[in-house]
Amino acid sequence: MNLAILQRMIREGDLSIQALRYLLDCKTECEWLDYKESLHLERDSDIAGFARDMLALRNVGGGYQVIGVRDRTWEPVGIREMLPYDSKLLRDKVIRGSGITLAIDMVQHTLSHPDGDRLYALLYVRSAVGRNRKRLPTLVKQGFRSREPYGLRTGDIYFRRGDQTVRLSSQEELEELLDAMEARADQAELEAASRSEAAFAVSVGTYRLLERGYETYIGREQLKNDLRASAKSMLA
Repeated sequence: MNLAILQRMIREGDLSIQALRYLLDCKTECEWLDYKESLHLERDSDIAGFARDMLALRNVGGGYQVIGVRDRTWEPVGIREMLPYDSKLLRDKVIRGSGITLAIDMVQHTLSHPDGDRLYALLYVRSAVGRNRKRLPTLVKQGFRSREPYGLRTGDIYFRRGDQTVRLSSQEELEELLDAMEARADQAELEAASRSEAAFAVSVGTYRLLERGYETYIGREQLKNDLRASAKSMLA
């Protein structure tokens, strides 16, 4: 996984089939990428879990959830059929579970595998890019089944710690996690920049243009004749 590439994809909101292929090839989860084998939102416990995951991705600056990947092994197995949800319905589920309106988008792509086509769902949670905005977490606005073990309570802060969605206990814990994440992202950007070519390096060979007033043309007689013939035909 290249964090610099992942961060750029998140900033651009890339939901293309190429983005899905890249995310599947990562074969590991992180703060900005979550895998699920399936997605069901019929039960209250399902809605609560989904709302937690979406809030956590929003609070790390946005990210992806890929549906159709087996837990722990990260094997891309696909889903059996198209999910009966769209972006609006997913947003509505989060509103019900937390009272918060999030910018969630979903697309479903089919990829070819040696043993046949497989269907996947790609969810994208948008968030503010600026670091100052990340320091203001999105809290649960309206509790949902708060007396149940799976419930959400008003004021809860959910965040991604590694490959897990966790509930934070304080603003200080949030600051520490954000500092660690930003340090990792900055390091990834620096490593990517060091591997890239210098800003003014010439990576493709070019021919030097002749200076003004240059009157002779030495060698390449056939090329010279071809150029003259071409010029004559254009003027004819």
